Amino acid sequence: MIGNLVAVSMREVVFDSYEPGHRYTMPIAVRNTSVKGQRIRFIPPRSHALSLAVQNDIEVAAGLEVLAEISLCSVDGLDIFDQFVICVGRSYHADEELIIPIRALQPMANLSFESLLDFQEVVEGQTEARSLHIVNHGTRDGKISISLQPACKFSIMPAEAVVPIGTSLNLKVEFDGSHLGPATTIATVMTEGGNINGQKNSAALKLRANCVKHSLELRDGEGKAIDEKIDFGRLYFGLETSTPLILINNGPTAINWTSSKGRPDDASQQVDGDELPGPVLH
Repeated sequence: MIGNLVAVSMREVVFDSYEPGHRYTMPIAVRNTSVKGQRIRFIPPRSHALSLAVQNDIEVAAGLEVLAEISLCSVDGLDIFDQFVICVGRSYHADEELIIPIRALQPMANLSFESLLDFQEVVEGQTEARSLHIVNHGTRDGKISISLQPACKFSIMPAEAVVPIGTSLNLKVEFDGSHLGPATTIATVMTEGGNINGQKNSAALKLRANCVKHSLELRDGEGKAIDEKIDFGRLYFGLETSTPLILINNGPTAINWTSSKGRPDDASQQVDGDELPGPVLH
């Protein structure tokens, strides 16, 4: 941090992932950047877990610096947010004041996942599965638990798990397509003493799906719907004719199909779709 009269070696003091009962020290240098001597005084932090060691309230010549140390020793194991102040000038009148924030944070899990899991369209009567990918970027194992709204058509397995430091975990999410129509629910992903998607202790996961019927539709070459028969019009004996047809899959996935061709004087003969010589489909 650079002021008008002095420059400080850091903008913020951060003790990241500290353990209770251990002592941590951070050196700080304050340099006089003005063209004349300046009196520099430190106002220490208020927290009992933080201490400041410095030769305080002294005159520092131009271009020289004064060294200080901020120490942390906490037995409570709590996150600490504090500050110390650097005053430049006489005690009765400071020409400049610089405030340096202090943060002391415990080790914690820092989890992330996509907040929306969309199954899109699911065929009626089928059960679809997706993966929920959870990553732990933090400094402590993340124990998670997941709760769902009652009587919803989604399930998540397992409902409790541990994501170790620096690793990821895939959870199985299933949707039961037993009823037609859209389905939406909110699952709550919780952890203790950590962050999830930038929020403390819990975050929401939105689950969405749409259960639809799966059907085939036959249309003529112009895209018009065909009722029960195809009219070839008048045709002279011994000649052949054909008409283009369009087979439309109205479902979300590929579907197998077969067709049959029949004559009034014999039984229907089953053939595969890619070998069908005629256009009749059922």
